[in-house]
Amino acid sequence: MRLTLGRYPIDVGDVVRVLFAPLAPEVAADIPETAQTLILRVRLPRLLAALLIGASMAGTGAAFQGIFKTRWSTRTCSASRQARGLARRWRCS
Repeated sequence: MRLTLGRYPIDVGDVVRVLFAPLAPEVAADIPETAQTLILRVRLPRLLAALLIGASMAGTGAAFQGIFKTRWSTRTCSASRQARGLARRWRCS
């Protein structure tokens, strides 16, 4: 979806055809060269970089959770205690 949004909007169908163009070049013959260049050289690398960075951050976070033996949430966590107290007050009102 992100490949279609931007200053130069491109239809989803055109994006799909451009992505399949290396397999069958005649599929994207009627799509402007500007759109093809924009998808393959600007938007797709940006999307792949964002996915790679997000995955590496998730992996790093999971590794730190394992190394330091911290839990995702505990009963003694002050934020969750405060949220429970606030929820009780709202239910009583």
